[in-house]
Amino acid sequence: MSESYQKVDLEILYGDFGKKVNEIVKLQIDWLLNHAINTIKDEEERQYRYLFPLKYLICYAANSGLQDILKMDIAQEEEFVSLLRMQIAEFNINSKSFIASCRKTLFLEAKEINWEAYVWYVEKLNIAPERYSLSSTIESFSFLDIRLEDNRKVLQEYMKYLFTVEKHMIYSMHKVYKQYSFLMTKQTKNCIERK
Repeated sequence: MSESYQKVDLEILYGDFGKKVNEIVKLQIDWLLNHAINTIKDEEERQYRYLFPLKYLICYAANSGLQDILKMDIAQEEEFVSLLRMQIAEFNINSKSFIASCRKTLFLEAKEINWEAYVWYVEKLNIAPERYSLSSTIESFSFLDIRLEDNRKVLQEYMKYLFTVEKHMIYSMHKVYKQYSFLMTKQTKNCIERK
């Protein structure tokens, strides 16, 4: 754990890093803590908007067996959001935007693109400016709605191919992504209904 934490920050997190948590998640949380401490100067905002939620993310990871924040699925996100609301409802934290912020920070700040992440942020994908549409405001590609892991992996591989080999416009790729995502989500619902 970083040594740049202030005393109050350490008191909030005291004991939580000793919990049995996956090493990837520990490294991600440590990185997020450093990021919050180095970029958010307002102590109260840092503590209530980031440190307390991260404390409970550590608890959630220890109890749920979470393996990677970037691969946190919708069910895990909903469990964490419920935990956070029960524990620190008085702080009025938007739990979903907190998780989205964690995902985005980890994805954008990584040395390499994590093609296995469940949400990809366009600004990290090294796309040539001429591939952007002036009217397009596409910020991310989310694979969260695709609950069957094999389907998710197939779509991720195909989209990776489109980004790295093909030279389509972002808008065109987003249309392809939406069509396949819809079909795979529909297939998942059909499988669930049959059970």
